[in-house]
Amino acid sequence: MGSDSAFGEPFYGSESKYKDFFGNVVNVGDTVAFMRVGYRYLLKGIVVSRAEQKATIEYTEFNTEGNKTWQFYSQIIKKL
Repeated sequence: MGSDSAFGEPFYGSESKYKDFFGNVVNVGDTVAFMRVGYRYLLKGIVVSRAEQKATIEYTEFNTEGNKTWQFYSQIIKKL
């Protein structure tokens, strides 16, 4: 089995599990929109890491920087 040197994941279809709401592949460094659980507004953030089921997103909210959240890929909209 080969592996992707950047993420240590298998070559065969590994990117398919990292797709946002519209089916776009989400990578580290991408700007995304998401809605935190229990809130009614979208936030903008940057993907700082990926896991099999969720991405870690760093965002700024109301003058507080460095906040992080974990979102399922289906809850993320990637900026194209």
